[in-house]
Amino acid sequence: MRQIIAILILFLIGCKTEVQINSVNFKTTVFNLDNPKDSIDFTTWQKAHLLDENQQKIGILFSQESTPIGKLYYSDDEFLVYGYCMGEFGGALMFQDKKLKDSIYYLECTCPIMIDKRQEGYYITESLAHLDGSGKVQFFKSPKELANVHIDSLKTEWKLNKYPNLSEYEIWKKLENQGTVLIDTIGLTFSIFFPYNNENYLIFSDYENTYLGLLAADSLKTVDTLLNLPTWSYNDILNDKINGYYHYNFKRRNGYSPVSVGDIYAKDDSIVIAYK
Repeated sequence: MRQIIAILILFLIGCKTEVQINSVNFKTTVFNLDNPKDSIDFTTWQKAHLLDENQQKIGILFSQESTPIGKLYYSDDEFLVYGYCMGEFGGALMFQDKKLKDSIYYLECTCPIMIDKRQEGYYITESLAHLDGSGKVQFFKSPKELANVHIDSLKTEWKLNKYPNLSEYEIWKKLENQGTVLIDTIGLTFSIFFPYNNENYLIFSDYENTYLGLLAADSLKTVDTLLNLPTWSYNDILNDKINGYYHYNFKRRNGYSPVSVGDIYAKDDSIVIAYK
């Protein structure tokens, strides 16, 4: 009888787990939105934790003579950041100083999923769900460390003009790795890169599961399997941050048909996943 009661208790709290690493207890809550009760509980959680924050509106075009260059992905006190993603054909981020709008600071980026400004500088996370998948995180103190390009040059062959002695591949590599690369990997897709307890953690996916990892010097240590489901996505917009929660929305597709959809939130030692 005691065994049955114990099993029932474990079943009832099975959607919530705690993982300890480096003296940190991670609390993970998973909502299966195919379950009506979980769907209601997740809506209640969102109302309690998220809805008092104004979410950033995405979609303003940075255009030159009506030619779209990119969408407004992000803004802060100093910069407007425009970007685009064309899948395996590449992508970019363009930082425009709010006071000096005649030029941009350019970063080759395939494909950006989050710009995270912290006290020490900017962390750029990119990921691409193509073939085996890929993911990358790099850091720089200021966008002003990036290649500077006048707006009038963007519609020209400015890369070849700026670097006439380099091949196209060498130019791409130069513009892609302008910061300190913290991780660059093939075979994984990245969802959320977030800090806690003076460490950097990464929620990532392969084609089977979704994991929590600790990013150390030149290594990614898997801490836990969060979900027995991959959560890679073809992202149209960047991740956002709401009330301190890092947020990733995924829509995994088979062709044009969604296979699974959901949201992942991470803040401090709390991870919340909702999926269907």
